[in-house]
Amino acid sequence: MITSLTDIEGGQDAQNHPEETVRWRDWVNLALLGTERSELPDAMGQAMADMGLASEDSSPEELILGAAGAIHLLEVGARHLYGYPEPLPPTAPEEPLHLPSQRSMRHLDAILKGDYQEALAEFVQLLATHQQTLPPESLPLVLSAALEDDSLRPYLLGATGARGPWLAQQNPAWAPLFVQPALAWDHDWAQQSLSSQAQYWRQRRIQSPEETRLALQKSWPALSPAQKAACLPALAEGLSIADEPFLEACLDDSRQEVRLPAAALLKNLPQSQLCLRLFERASACLVLSAQGSLSVQLPELLPAESRRDGIIPTGSKAPGGLPASYLVQQVAAIPPSFWEAHLGQSPDFIVAAMARTSLADELVKSLAEATLRHPDERWTEALIDNWLAGNHNKWWGSTIGRQLLAQASEPTLNRLLTRWMDQHGVVLYNDQLASHWLLSSQHPWRAPLARLFWRGFQEMTVLARTRPWDMLHYRALLERCAYRCAPDMLEEFRLSWSYSSAGYGRWDDDIQKMMQVLSFRKEMHAQFVK
Repeated sequence: MITSLTDIEGGQDAQNHPEETVRWRDWVNLALLGTERSELPDAMGQAMADMGLASEDSSPEELILGAAGAIHLLEVGARHLYGYPEPLPPTAPEEPLHLPSQRSMRHLDAILKGDYQEALAEFVQLLATHQQTLPPESLPLVLSAALEDDSLRPYLLGATGARGPWLAQQNPAWAPLFVQPALAWDHDWAQQSLSSQAQYWRQRRIQSPEETRLALQKSWPALSPAQKAACLPALAEGLSIADEPFLEACLDDSRQEVRLPAAALLKNLPQSQLCLRLFERASACLVLSAQGSLSVQLPELLPAESRRDGIIPTGSKAPGGLPASYLVQQVAAIPPSFWEAHLGQSPDFIVAAMARTSLADELVKSLAEATLRHPDERWTEALIDNWLAGNHNKWWGSTIGRQLLAQASEPTLNRLLTRWMDQHGVVLYNDQLASHWLLSSQHPWRAPLARLFWRGFQEMTVLARTRPWDMLHYRALLERCAYRCAPDMLEEFRLSWSYSSAGYGRWDDDIQKMMQVLSFRKEMHAQFVK
């Protein structure tokens, strides 16, 4: 196959033997000399054959003029093809896992085309669970989707087999999806940019936490404050109590940009001396009376040593000013379980008690930050249950609120929302936390919750006949239900939907779409249980 002008001019070996290349001027010279006084060189004969000009029916004059004309056009208009100068990557490893069935691959094709896009994480999970792998041609699309959808990542390694990590090495954008080997420039890492230095220490830390900390300690005296601030957060990977002595020493650094990241890491260690110091100071500010009420007693003077521990009070418009800022920062760092031991009460009681203090919003928000820092499902449930009751809803849509809702487990979501709908009614309104949580969560809906939602939708349809705009949020909820409830509920939903009701009729298209998604997912699952 002719792939470039060079191939046409000089034959197949022209790139290997540039001295044999036949140029347009060679054809013109041959034409001027005349075919009677010269013979056609072998290289020119091969070039004509490559161009498809060699024909027994054409005279030599016609062949030479045709070749000269064709090559002139190519020299004027053809694009030169450059070779790839870098060495090619190693061959992809052999794939030990099996591909899914042809029917499953058609399901995947429909998902990647966008028809059932939200089913991608579920499909990838099915592959990983049944030890099957994605088809090679779909890997780039799935890896790119995983960069935007965190729900894909837990199952990515199992579903991409041996070729997923190999392919990620060829594209730096996909590298964060898999653990990469440590960078090769160990001896000159300090000459790289600050972001590259941080990446270097992070990758080393992932591979070997203890060795990396020792290496960083050895290099520490020679580092600038900017380098220290950039590299220190790498210790968050595999952070353990063994890192505490080094981090405690960093708290004595003269530069705040070094002390603050060290303090932030120590706040993530529940048994660190820093957390114990913060708790000792904060516990003196929160006093539980014999009647069960919690009072806030702010200090007049802030302890000077609190600044060393990363507590930097800022101006606050909330009641209490700087002392209040001092307290809520400490509460945000202290493991919530410490309050159980100190106050002798359950998480539900303590959250409700803090919600009745003079710093209710600030303390509950700080308690949520602490629960994000020190995950504890009991405290997550207590905080969300308090919000569902109507307290502090002004910030559940914030970053902290969204993160805490995402941290809640699947049992917690189903238990709290099922109980809440039993107590407060099954109809969901657009401005309720329950609606927001159902729309934002990636967790499956168990059958009791799905049935309550379905019943609430039917009741809302009857209630909103004269005001259908009150139900617009249900379109998104119906779509979420189609992807979150068990596909086996398809028949139950189908049999309980009345197509004869005038109020229901305006929802037929949305219900049909919901049933179609459930049917697709049901068939998708069936391919993996044969």
